[in-house]
Amino acid sequence: MVYPKASILWVNYNSEKIIKVVLESIYAILNLNYPNYEVIIVDNGSTDKSFDKIRQVIESHVRSDIRIKVIKLDRNRGFNTANNIAFQARDKDSRYVVLLNNDAVPTQDSLLSLIEIMEVEKEYGVAAIQGIITTWDGTKVDNMGFIVDELLFARPLYRGQDPYNIKKPHYCTFVSGAYSIYAVDAVKKVNEKEMLFDSHMFAYFDDKVLGLKLWYHGFKVKSFPIIAARHYGSATFGKLSSAKMYLTTRNFLVLCTISFNLRYKPLIVTGYLIRRFAEIMLKCKQIQNIKELLYAFTKAILHVDKCNRLVKYRLDATKLPLKRLGFIEALHEMLIKFE
Repeated sequence: MVYPKASILWVNYNSEKIIKVVLESIYAILNLNYPNYEVIIVDNGSTDKSFDKIRQVIESHVRSDIRIKVIKLDRNRGFNTANNIAFQARDKDSRYVVLLNNDAVPTQDSLLSLIEIMEVEKEYGVAAIQGIITTWDGTKVDNMGFIVDELLFARPLYRGQDPYNIKKPHYCTFVSGAYSIYAVDAVKKVNEKEMLFDSHMFAYFDDKVLGLKLWYHGFKVKSFPIIAARHYGSATFGKLSSAKMYLTTRNFLVLCTISFNLRYKPLIVTGYLIRRFAEIMLKCKQIQNIKELLYAFTKAILHVDKCNRLVKYRLDATKLPLKRLGFIEALHEMLIKFE
């Protein structure tokens, strides 16, 4: 078999607080059992010592058969832009790009197994795949891809289950940016520019949107029962930070705006805003945190129109693989079921 070239895109930003996890990710990348890949590391203007420690590991452990490109940005330009820069820096012979978070540790044979699958599945229109991503301790499934429903909510497949009990592949709406593989040709067809994601959206407008765009343009997305990586999770923005509140709220509302023919659009917008407000009030115990999150929440709503004008494409919901919901079920999901 002729092994196609793969480019692993790996972004870092101020990761010193989880540096052991990050360095474990680097070591795992350098020991992948695949004969034809490169690694493109983009540091997003880190101001801590994480980049220096990462560079030390790279300089002392580089395999002669792996080309590593290191790009140091002068400021934090966002997860989306950093990945776009890495995508543009790939070897032009690369057939696949691999998204790998700096807090995800791939198994040694995962890249080989997934690319072998991809080489077969591409003949059936599959443009993106992933394996099973587990929790950090490896005992439960974090996700095996995601399904998006008519409310535009993402549901992780098999979350919380035993990863060794999953035997069947599944089509999914999108694959996880923590560790997934995309066909370069397909990505270039669905995007107008040489990019993966929308740079002006900074973060949280990436793997989900790209998956929807792939389906919209006639490609397929699929996950396979191969244990591919352990994932630490929420390493950059935290569980409920003001930055995460701003970006997730704004970008979800933009996605709702650019998606037309959604059956429940008024319910989606109203219900989502209620859920986020309730999340702030129920989960925060300190007044200062509540104020910061409410400010981020309000700011996100005010910026939706501006961002919407920057997103030039539109998505017809009738052409997307959205899980259909009855009205009562949709109402329950939106207004009652808080996660």
